[in-house]
Amino acid sequence: MSYKNMNYIVEIAKHRNISKVAEKLFISQSALSISLKKTEQELGARLFTRKNNMLIPTPEGELFVDTAKEILRLEQELYAKIKSSENDVFTIGISSETAMTIFTKVLSDFKKIHPHFRSSIIDSRSEPLIARLKEGMLKCILVPSIYQVPLAKYCCEMLKDEEMVFVLPKSHPLAGFASDDFTSPPRVDASVFADVSYILAPPDTIESVLFQQIFSDYHISPTILFEINRTRYICQLIKDEHAITIQPESCVPRDMDLVICKPLKEYHRYMHLIYRTNMKFNTEEKELIKAVKYVYASSIR
Repeated sequence: MSYKNMNYIVEIAKHRNISKVAEKLFISQSALSISLKKTEQELGARLFTRKNNMLIPTPEGELFVDTAKEILRLEQELYAKIKSSENDVFTIGISSETAMTIFTKVLSDFKKIHPHFRSSIIDSRSEPLIARLKEGMLKCILVPSIYQVPLAKYCCEMLKDEEMVFVLPKSHPLAGFASDDFTSPPRVDASVFADVSYILAPPDTIESVLFQQIFSDYHISPTILFEINRTRYICQLIKDEHAITIQPESCVPRDMDLVICKPLKEYHRYMHLIYRTNMKFNTEEKELIKAVKYVYASSIR
């Protein structure tokens, strides 16, 4: 016997009328009558008697209705618990090595205060994460964009405006155009880097869109040694080789003896926290998000 048929019997006992119940449940009277008859046949007992055009529960019917109500209540309670358990998990998608490093560090500290806080982190490219957000599979995402408002009809909070810079090892022949003063690096005509080798992020990243804009604006046909999607590893390779890279300024490690400079024209990557406009975060989630936003905004690698 299905929960649906149990609900039919409970509603008939409540309203005492087949037509009213059929109208309420948007089914035909004949289908409802067949369901009642089938249930009575399965039980081998009459559940209702007719009196003054009303269906009155028999003693067996009263027992069935009382039991069915309890079963249906337990079913609703079970689904509510499962749904609540799903909603208790803070699901976030992250598409940035720097954002992932910052988030996991903040989360680790947060868990010391809130040990029962549950989270699930997805590491992927921006487009798949945006798709999951739209499908309701993620509560929020941390993704970079070349736009200040990257997604219409969603809440997009900018965590940081990150200007792109050229990154060189101090031993590079062109290192004189750059500086280890990260607070006020020089601006140069980027065409001076037309004939050097590059190690860059892969073509399917936000950074790659900015690379192409820079190369086009300064008429550079770059020699690319290889492409990797890990900023710190790229910078480690830059330190050990005579290649250079282009990275968001705040993501460049300060402990590798690297120098940076900015092209004459500004190119920006914007890191955003994005979530649905109707998303309701609980108190702990709001506290975690606030901490991540603060740490990311003040982060220096």
